[in-house]
Amino acid sequence: MNRSGLLTTPRLAGPLVAAVAALALAASADEARADGDPASDVVNAQLLYVSYQYPPPNPLVTQLGGLLERTREKGYEVRVVVLSDRFDMGSVASLWRKPQQYARFLAQEIAPVYKGRLLVVMPNGYGFNYRGHESRRELKLLSAVPIEANEGILRSAATAVQRLAAAAGVRVTAPPLKAPSTRNPEPSPLTGSSETKGSGIRTVVTAVAIGSAFLLAAAAVLLAVQRRRRGAGGTD
Repeated sequence: MNRSGLLTTPRLAGPLVAAVAALALAASADEARADGDPASDVVNAQLLYVSYQYPPPNPLVTQLGGLLERTREKGYEVRVVVLSDRFDMGSVASLWRKPQQYARFLAQEIAPVYKGRLLVVMPNGYGFNYRGHESRRELKLLSAVPIEANEGILRSAATAVQRLAAAAGVRVTAPPLKAPSTRNPEPSPLTGSSETKGSGIRTVVTAVAIGSAFLLAAAAVLLAVQRRRRGAGGTD
């Protein structure tokens, strides 16, 4: 043991301390991701990210996802982010109600894996980005699409997608609305919804805390045993 009280010499305790440190780093990384830009973790690989306010099986979410799949099949892929309040923004809350600025920011965030069309829908307007392309025509078109209140924002997003696709020569109709299932489904990978704000990170942090406490206790026991052995052998 050195002057700072950290375990340095016991061979068995060292790996345990390293494991504790790794768990702590993992918790910090998970928390950083949770506090970052939530949409970027979904829309880089999926067609749709939807505010936590509209958890599945919201039929409008299902319909919007189906519309995006249809447009992609017809050769016009656009990924959509629907944000309803500041909480949806994570650590980039300064871009709330600034849809075009956020669209540019998000496009840059996901550029390593996706460089295609990106539509952002906020209660006060739309943002559009297509890396390497001018967006003025799309933004002018979107300015004529009103945004409905509450979950009507999902219908507005669907209308915006249809208008954008039509301007590119792709005409597509939305699938019919389906009644929500009476079963309790798993969260859709197309959305960013969760049952409780922050519930996922709290679960991770709690698990890490329990595991860390167990490993620290085990390290202390091992250190005590090694001290007794050294003392019995007449060593310090």
